[in-house]
Amino acid sequence: MIGSPDPLRQLRVCRGLARADMLPCIHGTKVQNLDADDLPNQLRVIGRCGAFPAAVRGGCHEWLGKVLAVTTDGRFRYTGCPRVAQRRACERGARSYEQALVTFS
Repeated sequence: MIGSPDPLRQLRVCRGLARADMLPCIHGTKVQNLDADDLPNQLRVIGRCGAFPAAVRGGCHEWLGKVLAVTTDGRFRYTGCPRVAQRRACERGARSYEQALVTFS
């Protein structure tokens, strides 16, 4: 799917999909378009995980924690994850930021 370069808009599209398609859609969110030094905007993006069904939220926090750690060279684990609703999922993802991403659009 080709969509907006805006991660907030992309997540809105993901929320409208069937539950089985939500997490794969989240994996395609273009968080690399965020400024690596703009923590408030990064938190706004990962905060949108709360709008997904409970079964998707943990995976959302884990994935966005990982890719935000990639784009910030690991800093998001310490600056962002402590501030999100599912801190442990975010930190689990952020800790794995040097592993394969599988999908990163």
